[in-house]
Amino acid sequence: METSTVLLQHKIPYESSIHANQRIKFKITKTVGNNSPIDIGYPDILGPNNATGGTRGIYISNIINEETNSPIGTLVTFTISSQLTANTTAVDSSGNVRKAGARTGSDYGIGSVMLTEFIN
Repeated sequence: METSTVLLQHKIPYESSIHANQRIKFKITKTVGNNSPIDIGYPDILGPNNATGGTRGIYISNIINEETNSPIGTLVTFTISSQLTANTTAVDSSGNVRKAGARTGSDYGIGSVMLTEFIN
C-alpha cells in the first residue's frame, strides 16, 4: 500500500485577552473516510490570563502527517478550530463591540492555510 505525506502550514490572526481569563486555543484534527476525528496538533493556548484590552497575534504552525493505513483516494479532511476559554465581548470608548477569537481583515493581517500532499 502506498503512503501519502501531508504538509499542513497555516497562519491565523487572532485576538485574545480583552477580559481576564480570555485566552484562545487552536486544535488541528484529521478525519480519514468516515472514521472519528483524531488530534494531530496539540491544543496551543495563546494570550495572557490578565486583561490586556486585547492581545493580537498570529498563530503559525507547520505539521507533517503520514497516512499509511488507507488506500490512495480515501477522503481525508483536516480541521483547524479555535475556542476561547471565556467567551465575552467588550465595548471600546467609541462604542464598538469587540470580541476575541480568530480574525480576518486589514486590521489583523492576512491569514492563510496551505496543504501539500506527497505520495511515496
